[in-house]
Amino acid sequence: MSTLEQFEQRLSAVERTVVDGDHDVPALSDIDALKQTVDALADQVETIDSRLLAVESGVEALEGYVGNIQSVNQSVERQADIAIVSAGRVENRLNKIEQEVSAATITTLAQRIAELEADLEAVSEQLAAAEDGTDGFDAFVFDTPGGEGPADTDTDTETDVSADGESGTPTGSHEESAVDAS
Repeated sequence: MSTLEQFEQRLSAVERTVVDGDHDVPALSDIDALKQTVDALADQVETIDSRLLAVESGVEALEGYVGNIQSVNQSVERQADIAIVSAGRVENRLNKIEQEVSAATITTLAQRIAELEADLEAVSEQLAAAEDGTDGFDAFVFDTPGGEGPADTDTDTETDVSADGESGTPTGSHEESAVDAS
């Protein structure tokens, strides 16, 4: 028998089965249940897929946040390193200055301070001893190396000129009368 004849026999057997309906096929009744199960599984896959997308976007957001934190940490770490280096430099400068300022320098400064305090005390005693009825200002102002008072440098005075053209008494810019210094 040839292949074509075998194929025709099988096709006629299938036709008889389908047309006659003698055979009960239990698999056909399970197809509806199977279809409902597949539909339910498809819905679950869609739900899981949407949840997976939400989780992936959350993970991406967290990765970005962690990246920002790492960037900030690196920046803070750089600033801390710079601060440590700067503090070390300041400490080195301070040590150098401490080495330069010796005990002799401190002693010299202390002696100079003592001399200045003695000079201040002497000036204070001189001012206290000068009890001439003034407030001490005249003795201070008129105490010049030559023993003379300051030169008259009053530029605010004007001279009254009388009607005949002769100069009169000087008048100051203030309303006070002129004081004779001699």
